[in-house]
Amino acid sequence: MSGIRRLRFHDLRHKAASLLLAQQIPMKAVQATLGHADMRTTMNTYSHLYPELRQEVADVMDEILNPVAPGLAPKRSGERVQ
Repeated sequence: MSGIRRLRFHDLRHKAASLLLAQQIPMKAVQATLGHADMRTTMNTYSHLYPELRQEVADVMDEILNPVAPGLAPKRSGERVQ
């Protein structure tokens, strides 16, 4: 054996979409690239790939809100501010 894993064409499409999303290409652009008629198809198939995006969104919201109400943001260690 050559040690190379056998891939289907669909596997390549999935990998391409995953790599595009990892580079923060907008979901709408990935949808167009894959040829999905509806963005919901793309979102339902690929949105689970990057749960760390939720942390990134939380960090951005923290940056937005922190100057307004710095005492309300929880500590990074998971402790709540009293």
